[in-house]
Amino acid sequence: MRWVCKKGYFIILVIAILMTVGCLPKRVIQPPSKVTEGRGIWVIAYQIASPDNIRKIVETAKENNFNMLFVQIVVGGYAYYNSDILPRSENLTDSLFDPLKDIIEEAHKKGLEVHAWINTYIVWSREALPKASKHILYQHPDWFLIDDNGKSMAEYTKDDMIWHRVEGMYLDAGKKEVKDWIYNIFMEVTRNYDVDGVHFDFVRYPVGLFFPRKSDYPVDPLMISRNAHYYEPSSLVKRDGSILDRWNMYHFIMWNEERSESIKELVEMVVEGIEKEKPEVIVSAAVFPDPGTAYKWCGQRWRKWPLDITIPMAYGGNLEYVGKLMASYLTTNKCVYTGLGAYLKTSDEIIKEIKLGRGLDIDGFVLFMGKPCFEEKKYLSRIKSKLFSIPALVPRFPREPERVDKSKKENRWIKNIEDSFTSTSEFFKCLRDNGKTYNDFLKEQADEVNLIEKINNEVYKETKIEDSEIVLSPKLVRYSSIYVSIPSSFWGKIKAFSKVTLVRTALKLHSFPTVARRYSENSKKPLGGDCGFTTLDKDDQITKALDEMEENELREIRTSLGIIFLKVDKIIQPHLVEYGKLDLNSKRVVFQRELERRIEEWSHQ
Repeated sequence: MRWVCKKGYFIILVIAILMTVGCLPKRVIQPPSKVTEGRGIWVIAYQIASPDNIRKIVETAKENNFNMLFVQIVVGGYAYYNSDILPRSENLTDSLFDPLKDIIEEAHKKGLEVHAWINTYIVWSREALPKASKHILYQHPDWFLIDDNGKSMAEYTKDDMIWHRVEGMYLDAGKKEVKDWIYNIFMEVTRNYDVDGVHFDFVRYPVGLFFPRKSDYPVDPLMISRNAHYYEPSSLVKRDGSILDRWNMYHFIMWNEERSESIKELVEMVVEGIEKEKPEVIVSAAVFPDPGTAYKWCGQRWRKWPLDITIPMAYGGNLEYVGKLMASYLTTNKCVYTGLGAYLKTSDEIIKEIKLGRGLDIDGFVLFMGKPCFEEKKYLSRIKSKLFSIPALVPRFPREPERVDKSKKENRWIKNIEDSFTSTSEFFKCLRDNGKTYNDFLKEQADEVNLIEKINNEVYKETKIEDSEIVLSPKLVRYSSIYVSIPSSFWGKIKAFSKVTLVRTALKLHSFPTVARRYSENSKKPLGGDCGFTTLDKDDQITKALDEMEENELREIRTSLGIIFLKVDKIIQPHLVEYGKLDLNSKRVVFQRELERRIEEWSHQ
């Protein structure tokens, strides 16, 4: 009883500190090993390709007092179970072998739960195309998203994925056919197997500029400024941008809300379907760890999903960062486990994170190992000796649907701003830092929405450019880059600046692509640093430098993250051309330019 009281006081204290200063205390007193706690391991699909591996995975998990396995059974559009919907994985050579059935039987013998991990919207990511004619890429190429150049992800090569820094090809979450197809996969697994749970992964849009083929949103999403996609939540509170910038941010955020609703609808479909057929089956999801970033980057508004267990993937960052994320989850009354990056960190680092999470009343922890767990026995044994010496029961929470007062009309714009922050406390801290009360904020935002609606009706609707109209094209610059990160530590800086010296010397002796492939640290390294054409419509340090440079010019710039070497490969100067003949990115720049001119005229009337 004494510990329960201390724990309650501690949680209240943490919340108070977060609301006032936005950071974690330096020291947290920890409870002993808990009797009720979720302890999971994510098991990657290839690891269950043989019965022997399955036996070793289950034995290792049991020996180290884990009680849950999140087993990947749908990856790359292929199934690691007997499916009537998906093609069977080519890694499974024995036609009689059913990995999901086997691991469920083995795990249940040892008292472990099995949750079927299903990659949701991402369906392919390799260089070679899938072999199975039944694959969704061949069956429904029209179900895929398009990028900001208008290219379908169904046509992507590996270079395209690298270029756009995306993990693979994504289905359009807004299409009803996509929702039905994914729903049927979840229900097939639930009906045919004795799983303890089903587990969403990649249940989001890709990070970056990706769009549906067709949108019902009143403003064409492809014509919204790219800068709006990278907005800072604080700028919405300050209202410190130009009228055009704020118009773009408003419409990106409201369009992004529609994207997020499409994902929420799928989650609700699966939860409701399972509730009707097998209510004992748990529904969980792996999500981006920062709720605000998850929402604004990829439409993953997971705080609104009716899940049994939410698992934010807090893999990277130091102890303070992971702790701040876990502390932000205290504001939800739902069951939250924290996903920890065991593949990135030492066992001692993971031990500290679990201790801190326990002090913050996190319900459980799931490790992403990278390697099969039976190859990491020493690592897991150390965690067991320090934290998991006592076996634990999996927490059980009754599934209660979120109760929404239908008579109360929610202000969508206000809610969107609040949800762009990591937590409610961060939102109110931003208000205080800007000298505003909540009532001030509500009044200002009401004025903002009225302004946007006037622009919609009086300016935007009249801004039309016909394909045959002659316009001035934007300046296009094709460039390459080499990136060298500068760590914060002293010795890290010494090592980084030595590398910068090597790059400077190498560029005098070798071609830029050769040096980029050798030394660059960004995603364009495999492409020899080639970043393609840019329309110079982003407001950042690199764009400003490129706009000043000449063809074949090299320039070195220092950013907050590191040193970037730039080379301009080709410049296409502005010229007169029919609007319909421009590429999609250039059309957006021309449209934004025309909209800016009209807003300027309108504001002076």
